[in-house]
Amino acid sequence: MKTLFTEEGWRAVRLTTVGASEIAALFGCHPYLSEYQLWLQKTGREIKDPDENLVMRRGRRLEGVAFDIFAETKRDEIQVVRNQLPNLHWYDKGRLSSTPDGVCFWEPERWPVQVKTVTEGAMKDWSENGIPRHVRLQCMQDAVCLGVTRCLLLVLACGYGCELKEFTIQVESDFEVDAQAKAERFFEYVLADEPPPIDAYADQAFISHLPVTVGKRIDLPQSLFEEIDRWRSYASDAKRNTDFSKIARAKIQAAMGDAEEGYIGGQLVLTNKEVTKKEHTVKASAFRQLRYKGEGIDGDD
Repeated sequence: MKTLFTEEGWRAVRLTTVGASEIAALFGCHPYLSEYQLWLQKTGREIKDPDENLVMRRGRRLEGVAFDIFAETKRDEIQVVRNQLPNLHWYDKGRLSSTPDGVCFWEPERWPVQVKTVTEGAMKDWSENGIPRHVRLQCMQDAVCLGVTRCLLLVLACGYGCELKEFTIQVESDFEVDAQAKAERFFEYVLADEPPPIDAYADQAFISHLPVTVGKRIDLPQSLFEEIDRWRSYASDAKRNTDFSKIARAKIQAAMGDAEEGYIGGQLVLTNKEVTKKEHTVKASAFRQLRYKGEGIDGDD
């Protein structure tokens, strides 16, 4: 355990591990963070704003309310200590780390405490369908890093009033081994300065980091033919080579930027046009469709 006194210190130690609030990205179930976006953050390409949205700011302001309500109802049973700057306790185990919102004590037990604030509608959904997977993963990692098997989850539902509900999250038997393996593999990409496999259709972080080009046409280097051949050969056996295909496709799209046509030696070899899918979503999603236009098989992807 380390005690951190500044936000700068907290940011520095987080670069070397996968935090509890980030682990769901490696399991592919984080609603706001992809593995690629996490890689951007760990390699210093993207700086995370600690107050990046209204939901997070609401959570920080109401966290104290949740602790106060809990302390009032459990005053004679449990001692609760909040974990916050300027005396923030940081726990780590291997490549995993945790800064729980608090720790509760009652002899001889010690559990991490995680606080979430939600709307009344979300609380109803959580009660009927279970705690979301990304929240459960965060709680499990909090527990693992503290060397225990349970985490106390406090959920503050806000509407016309505030209602606090308590949940006990048990660490699943295979979670620690699986999480450590995913974190080790992820940091192999970080240390090599190579991005992890990218789903360029779905990963808006990747799309937003494509370089801006002038006009819709771009002349590409001859060396990119090697990456194109890789992408086409991997795509022909997609079930075996999905990760490799995504990496090759991402490198090609990074070279093209937001250009729609790619030429090598004056010949059109690739198109990379933006496609918008509306479907039944609240917000239309966009992705770029990469197509091979040279001789041979069509490499649509």
